Amino acid sequence: MAKPPLSMKPTGWFQVAWSEEVNVADVHKMLYFGQEMVAWRAQSGRLTVMDAYCEHLGAHLGFGGHVEDEVIECAFHGWQWNHEGRNVCVPYESRPNRGRRIRTYPVVERNESVYIWHDTEGREPFFDVPDVFASFEDDSGLADYYPRQSLYEANLELHPQYVLENGVDFAHFKFVHQTPIVPVFTRHDFAEPVSYVDFTITFEGDENQSIDDVKSGVEAINGGLGVAVTKSSGMVDNRTISAITPVDDHTSDVRFTVYIGRTPGDADAARQEKARAKAREFGEEVIRQFSQDVYIWSHQRYSDPPALSPSEYEGFTALRKWAMQFYPDGRGGSAADLQTASTKQKG
Repeated sequence: MAKPPLSMKPTGWFQVAWSEEVNVADVHKMLYFGQEMVAWRAQSGRLTVMDAYCEHLGAHLGFGGHVEDEVIECAFHGWQWNHEGRNVCVPYESRPNRGRRIRTYPVVERNESVYIWHDTEGREPFFDVPDVFASFEDDSGLADYYPRQSLYEANLELHPQYVLENGVDFAHFKFVHQTPIVPVFTRHDFAEPVSYVDFTITFEGDENQSIDDVKSGVEAINGGLGVAVTKSSGMVDNRTISAITPVDDHTSDVRFTVYIGRTPGDADAARQEKARAKAREFGEEVIRQFSQDVYIWSHQRYSDPPALSPSEYEGFTALRKWAMQFYPDGRGGSAADLQTASTKQKG
């Protein structure tokens, strides 16, 4: 893959683990945004993500470092660091080192996932992580769904923006996912850091049916470039979370989570197991379709400016213009300028 002309250090929320990967007293090693990090969970259950190296002599806290109650202790000399990254104990001195601090990251645990806020300018979070249940304001919750199914692909040569652009790419559904008709987008709202895209779609029938007869669709909420959640209607009840997190200047980790709605009210054990099996099967199909996109993204060259067809202008230009706010250099690709240029040419 050709390196995209986009920063791999965008601002926003990014998934770095699933919650179950960091149990009480665990120290979990990670590499994101070119930075070695550790996630550790105190005895109270509080989770902290910080840079990995002890400020004393540079030992990596992920190799032998361990949790002591509410602090992490370096294996090299026993220096202890708290949730704010401050040194609270040098065991062979009468006082801690108050002048050094390990960088910590704002952390949110939501939908069984761990997200950190990344910003090269060190700003506090200015938008929230979307919730795959609560953000759709329909009184749904985790208890209404079967246990999650997930996909994890590490160190793929792709950029988070590829995934977001896929969300406005109506034409690919017919060719990548073999939908019988091309979806119609009913909402593009890119006014805020959290954006919204809704579209009508069906995976059944044939190409002779009318889009007006389709009663199923998808609502998507994009929390910056790192996290997107969806809700499907008119089909099997499912929610998804796609989370793309840059590892370094060339690669990203891909995490995809699927929740399938429970079948309510049936007490028969055999029918319940059959329903669970069908849910697993459908979840696997959703993951398979997402994997089809991942295969293309991981071999894609970022086209800038892209050769857009007339019907593609609105979605791609709106999204690329919206994406600019998340980059340190304020650039999100030149597709956002194409509509203006096209209008001038027609005039």
